[in-house]
Formats: sequence, structure tokens, C-alpha cells
Amino acid sequence: MDAALALRRDVRVISLVGGAHGLSHFLQLALPPLFPLIRAEYGYSYTELGLLVTVFFIGSGVFQTGAGFIVDRYGARTVLLGGLALLSLSTVLYGVFPSYPALMALSFFAGLGNSVFHPADFSILSASVADQRMGRAFSVHSATGFIGYGVAPLGMVLLAQALGWREAVILVGMVGIVYLVILIAFAGDLRDDSNTEAKSAADAPAASAARLLFSVPIVMLFVFFTLLAMGQIAVQTFSQQALIEMYGASITAANGAVTGFLCGTLAGVLVGGWLADRTGRLNAIVMAFMLTTGAFMMVAGLYDMVTPQRIALYVVAGAALGAVFPSRDMLVRQIAPPGASGRIFGFVYSGLDTGAAIIPLIAGWLMDSGRASAVFVIIGLCFAACLPALAVTGRGSADKPGATP
Repeated sequence: MDAALALRRDVRVISLVGGAHGLSHFLQLALPPLFPLIRAEYGYSYTELGLLVTVFFIGSGVFQTGAGFIVDRYGARTVLLGGLALLSLSTVLYGVFPSYPALMALSFFAGLGNSVFHPADFSILSASVADQRMGRAFSVHSATGFIGYGVAPLGMVLLAQALGWREAVILVGMVGIVYLVILIAFAGDLRDDSNTEAKSAADAPAASAARLLFSVPIVMLFVFFTLLAMGQIAVQTFSQQALIEMYGASITAANGAVTGFLCGTLAGVLVGGWLADRTGRLNAIVMAFMLTTGAFMMVAGLYDMVTPQRIALYVVAGAALGAVFPSRDMLVRQIAPPGASGRIFGFVYSGLDTGAAIIPLIAGWLMDSGRASAVFVIIGLCFAACLPALAVTGRGSADKPGATP
């Protein structure tokens, strides 16, 4: 293929997959910023609302490893399209059926749709994009995810104020369906035909696959991802509620702080990609910035201050967290043997969903118990606890399957 044509095709694939990833992150946060409005209208407790988030991430986490196996065996394109369809339709139906049992069931199905994105996205990028542009492809993938996270909190509040909360979630769900049509139109660019080595790996005995997934480095990365998600999701879904309860912050100011955190994360991803390329000390980068994130979030939450100062601290904490992600993703890529990227990414990234399923119940219970400040203590402890898990992964790196020298 002509070099210019190949470049345009790669840019198109990176943009399409990145857009789907960003949309999935936005839809993950379609409901949580609206919890105060839903609570005011229906009287649901914070624990009940937190359970909706837990159920979403249970659906996503339980099925993500399975989605990785399906991707390795059958290809990623159809899996990605089906997941986006299910996530988008479930979001539309949040606004159509707002009773609590319906919201609970829809949260589970939305999580099931969300489970496919990491294994499908990384497999499509690996099969479709030229090797010399792979690093940038992964960087854009991370960045678009955090654009989705960054826009959602304040964006959903503004839409709800203009249209009503039910109309807001219906609208963003319809955006997902429109994007699905766009992906179908360009499906020919999204290669998911894994090489013969990958197909051979997909046919490996179940016992061999289990040994691979439960080797020490991979399990420790799973634990690391779980703890990281607990801290991150607590910031994104309950720190704004805690600020409202503790300091009387407005819903706009509180969600503006979270938007600042996520915009800072986006900037940090870009800097972190440069750092990851410039040094091989991936573990050191992750450890330093994880500590920074936890410290700044605890200060931002546990001390009263004016809104601009708090937003500034959220932005710095988010930037430190963003700097972690390229190095984190490179650690997973190093550990994944050829032909098993779908299942490795699926299993390890299911730690994100596991952590995201656990923390809303804890944070919701703390809020209902009048211990809003403890939410920020938990955030700091979760980020700090990532370090021992990562240290074990680093010590095992020389022996991990598929490791690069």
C-alpha cells in the first residue's frame, strides 16, 4: 500500500477506535453526576445509587476476560460493535425506565456492553495499525478515554439542567447509537484477523490458558489495576458528593472539580507517554506518580478552601494519575505473550471493573453514615496500596511469560 494511503488508513482506524473508547468512558459516567438529582426526585439513598455503579462494573468485570477469549478466537470487530450497541441502548433506557429495579438491570447490561472495549480495541489497533505508529495509537486510545471521562461530569449536569436528567441520558445514549452506525460504515478498516500464531494460542488447552492468567506477575497487575480503579472511581463518582456534603459546594462546582481532575489526567497521559518512551523505568514512573495523586487528593478533600484552589489540586492530582497510564499499559504489553493479547488485556483490565464495582458500595455507605471525609482517606489509601502490588510485579518481571528483555 502507498505510504500516504497507509498513513491515512491508520489515522482513520486510530480515530474510530479512539472515538469508541472515549464514548464508552463518557457513558460509564452518564448516571453518577446526576445522583443528587435522581436522589432528590426518587429518594434513593447513596448506598442504593452506589449499588448501580457496582452492578455496572460487576457486569463489565465478570465478562471482560471472557470477551478477551472471544476476541482472540473470533476477532474483535463484531465484538466491539455488539458491545457499543448494548451500552448505548441501555443508556437510552435509563431515561425511559427510571424505576430502581429497571435501573439496576440496565446497569448490568450496560456493564456487559462495556466489557468488550479494552480487549477489542487493543486487538484491532494491533492488527490494523503499522508497527511504527503503534505507540501513538495506544497513546491516543488512552487520551480519548480520558476526554470522555473529563467531559462527562460537568457535561451531564449541564445537559440535565437544560433538558432534565432523563432526557440527558436518552440523548447521550442516542449519540452512541449514531456512532455505532459510523463504525459499521467504516468496518472494513477495522482489521481483526489475528495472525496464525494468535489463532493457535486461542486454541490452547484451558489448563494452559489458566496457568498463563494466574501467573504471579499477571495476578499482581490485576491487583494493581483493582486498587487503581478503586481510587480513580471514588474520585469520579463520589468525591463530588462528599464535597457537597462537607463544604456545601454547589453541584456545578463539585462536578467542575472532577472535570478538572479528568482534564488533568488527559494532559498527564500525553506527558506520561513521552516519559515512558524516554526511560525504561516504568515501575518507578508509576510509583512516583501514584503517590503524588493520592497525596494531592487527600489535601484537596480534607482541607476547606476556595473552589479555584480545590480545582487546581484536582487538576494536579489528575495529571499525576494520567502520567501513570502509558507506563502501565506498556507493562501489560510486555507481559502478554504473542497471540494472547486479548485474554491478557481482558483479564488484567477486568481489575479496573473489579475495583470500580467494590468502591461505590464503600463510598456510598460512608456517605450515608455521615463520614464524607473518609471518602478522601480511602482514595489516598487506595492509590498508596498500588505500590506493593506493583513492586511484586517488578520483582517477577524477569520470569513473566512473554516478557521482553
